[in-house]
Amino acid sequence: MLRSGFFCITLGTVAALAEPRADVRAAQDTLRHASFSWETTVRRPSTRPLDAPVKTETDAPLAVTGKTEPNALTEITLAPAKGGVPVPIAAYFKSGASVGQTPLGWLTRTQIHEARGAEPDKVVDFQGQPARLSRCFDGALKAMAMPIPTEELFDLIAEIKEFREGDGVITGWLPDAVVERLWEEKKAKSAPDVEGRVIFRLNGGVIEEYRVELEIGFPPPRGRPATRSVIQWTTRIRNVGTTTVLPPADALQKLEN
Repeated sequence: MLRSGFFCITLGTVAALAEPRADVRAAQDTLRHASFSWETTVRRPSTRPLDAPVKTETDAPLAVTGKTEPNALTEITLAPAKGGVPVPIAAYFKSGASVGQTPLGWLTRTQIHEARGAEPDKVVDFQGQPARLSRCFDGALKAMAMPIPTEELFDLIAEIKEFREGDGVITGWLPDAVVERLWEEKKAKSAPDVEGRVIFRLNGGVIEEYRVELEIGFPPPRGRPATRSVIQWTTRIRNVGTTTVLPPADALQKLEN
């Protein structure tokens, strides 16, 4: 009898753990078959005391905005970057083809690399602002390499080791190796204290927001309080099922040729 009760408790625990994962997977799949727009904030670094929670950055500027229609068109726009290109740079995608916005017009990846070798690097006019040509090329290639949220979500969900539900969100905990990779700096690999999570907010069976929080910690100097370094960014999903993508005529022509 005791064994039977233990078996039932174990099954209940497994089911409870599996349910949030299944909910997130189903919400991601629903999004994959719908049109939507999105915005992603910049990767915002901060520091927190070890005994305090991570402060959610609600005012972080945007790094990327986008729109997508399943099996049709996708638009990704990089926000102006300090020390980089002072204007937004867009890219469009259709059926495996992509073009990026440059001072020389809408170019494919191959054409950008060819132009980089043929054109002298100089300051040019780009959307009414002075910008260095090489940085414009870099920005266009970066926009063309950006994943859409459903692609990023697919990878994140596959890597999450544990899901927990509470306070209206589902939190997925990332393995240390994934945190080290997403941190994008070598110091994460040497940090003795590493933690990462993805916080999903669902609404009506669709993911409306997910936030990535990464933390690393080192032993503090003598007499100093322990702290953790934090990097976080948020993606917000909008206009599910009602989004349309309308590229400029010359960009669409390049995509279809």
